[in-house]
Amino acid sequence: MAGAVVIRRFASLGAFRSLQTFQMLPKDGQQGQGQNRNSCTYNPTLTFAPGQNGGGEQRIGPLVAEQQKKGRLFYGIEVLARTRKEPVNLDFNTFLPVLPIFVSVVWHSLRYWDVEPISEVDCIVLCKLLAKRLPTMPHLTCYRMSKQRMDQFLDLEFKNLLALRGDDAEPKQEFTFSADLTQFAKCRFGDRISVSVAGFPDGYTRSERTPEHMERNLKIMKAKVEAGADCIITQMCYKPDAIIKYVKDCRAAGITVPILLGIMAPDTYACYKNMIKKGEAELPPDLAEEVERLQCEILTDPSQNSDQISQFFVNYNVRLICEVLAACDDVWGIVFFTLNRFGSVHLTLKELQKIGLFNEVS
Repeated sequence: MAGAVVIRRFASLGAFRSLQTFQMLPKDGQQGQGQNRNSCTYNPTLTFAPGQNGGGEQRIGPLVAEQQKKGRLFYGIEVLARTRKEPVNLDFNTFLPVLPIFVSVVWHSLRYWDVEPISEVDCIVLCKLLAKRLPTMPHLTCYRMSKQRMDQFLDLEFKNLLALRGDDAEPKQEFTFSADLTQFAKCRFGDRISVSVAGFPDGYTRSERTPEHMERNLKIMKAKVEAGADCIITQMCYKPDAIIKYVKDCRAAGITVPILLGIMAPDTYACYKNMIKKGEAELPPDLAEEVERLQCEILTDPSQNSDQISQFFVNYNVRLICEVLAACDDVWGIVFFTLNRFGSVHLTLKELQKIGLFNEVS
């Protein structure tokens, strides 16, 4: 029933685009060696689709707000600069007929914090290349981030930033919370930069899900928005009721900025278990048992790609998306946390098209 309700909310998205490919590699001299031993020459392979020409609104906050007004489903993708130590190979044509409206790029705190200059960090190099063709959002965390390094980042004149506290921390670091990064960026660049932040529908950790913790969670979110954040991306949560309540609680607290739904579909049992180990997300008990049963039936290496595991999460995510969209009239956007495992994203998009959520491109 939820799917039927959502389908009625969607308008026509336009005509199918013909395929066309553009290749982009960094020019010589755009990369360099930083102090961090993980830093090295970085040459991603990027293949762009028709229409990705860098035109239109590049700031993600205003772009998302504009998309919300259209009352149509849209999505962005989160990627890593590297896949198993190799530079990412990202072909946007594989997402057709429905292209992401933006890309965000993960910042690895422990790997990148001491790479100098910041412009030569792998993820920043990737962002500079992507930003020539479509709205792009670099991530930054508070870990060992100095005001001087923030100034270096802002001097690169990106239009977007995803400000995160991060899991790692050092005593006496200059920024403690994502609201601090947000305020610093907005004080210097004002409306020239759009700052997004993370939302936590199921609490920051398993131990922080009491009503008192969730009330504090909302106060922290309000502080982020008051500091200048203009978009919220929910972190991984496989509980639609928790997401719906979070959205409604945000609105009741006077938080009006767009909220995007974070989605991830593990394609291996090991990937799923790693998420749980990190405390990032967990399935409801009955579904967790089903995943365990599936893996027992498969009898393969848990780290190997599994069509059954992947399809399980694709199907569940489609149900989750339908439930949230049906219950929240002002939620229209999805962000896929890909880990550069694009196959499950493609499968999810196809399933959403089958049930009428993506009939045509926007």
